[in-house]
Amino acid sequence: MDWHTLAGPKPISSTVARNNDDRLELFALTEEGTFQHCWQTTPGDPTTWSEWHSLGRGEWNEAGPGSF
Repeated sequence: MDWHTLAGPKPISSTVARNNDDRLELFALTEEGTFQHCWQTTPGDPTTWSEWHSLGRGEWNEAGPGSF
């Protein structure tokens, strides 16, 4: 699989998960303290992604790998 750039927020921590229909979903905690989310619009197609959507802002402790 090739890497593709997803323009959007500058994350300090991120994670990806596969949902039931095999689309990938990406979650990112940004430098600004917002929690952002985007997803594949077509399962298995690494070039079809939604726009980034904010899931809100909060007070976060230092996030590390696997902290979501």
